[in-house]
Amino acid sequence: MKKVLSIIGTRPQYIKYSAIEHELKIRPRSDIEFAWLDTMQHYSESMSEVFYNEFNLSEPVMKLTAARSQVPLFLEDYVKQINPDLVVVYGDTDTTYLEH
Repeated sequence: MKKVLSIIGTRPQYIKYSAIEHELKIRPRSDIEFAWLDTMQHYSESMSEVFYNEFNLSEPVMKLTAARSQVPLFLEDYVKQINPDLVVVYGDTDTTYLEH
């Protein structure tokens, strides 16, 4: 089984990811494990959780509550830990920074 991890954390990224999750609910794949991680770069009730509800998003596999400067380190550790086959990022924010 292939693992796909989406990394999001800002309002535009929630919106972009919601389209993918919506399609996955309509056309589920048994050969691919999809998960998403929230860096909570725009964390507040009005800037993130409202999107969880409005777009009916599943719960993320992780919510990073680290200081913004620490997000890249936590992301790198977590991605190494779960070892996905594909990482999908949405935009050019702190959320998308991973060093290879």
